[in-house]
Amino acid sequence: AGNITIMGRGDLHQDTADQFLGCPNATGMVYRLFVEEGNTMVLPPENQTTDLFGTDGPLLECMMQVSSAMAVLSMDADEPDERLASSVGVDLVTYTWLLDQGARGLCAIGTKAPGVLPEMAALDG
Repeated sequence: AGNITIMGRGDLHQDTADQFLGCPNATGMVYRLFVEEGNTMVLPPENQTTDLFGTDGPLLECMMQVSSAMAVLSMDADEPDERLASSVGVDLVTYTWLLDQGARGLCAIGTKAPGVLPEMAALDG
């Protein structure tokens, strides 16, 4: 087995953001976004849970397409939360909006051998 790539925060590139933003729009579902600690957070339409292996399977595919270049997470929207009120429909979100909110990209920052604890990899290299 090859080495495992360690990902860290990096700049969010417009082509990655545009690729992601176009994908949920194409699902026909009205997802909502907000940014928290650099992560682009995706909420399901209405007040419901996210079912990534059912109804929201296409969203999972969208997230996987950019998983090596953009920090995207999904969360449920079934309980009142102030972040839900500040979320924006994905159809209205732009690359500039994501940057203004503090969204970050991902980039490779190193590698480690499979089975080696990160602390040991840091000591060895």
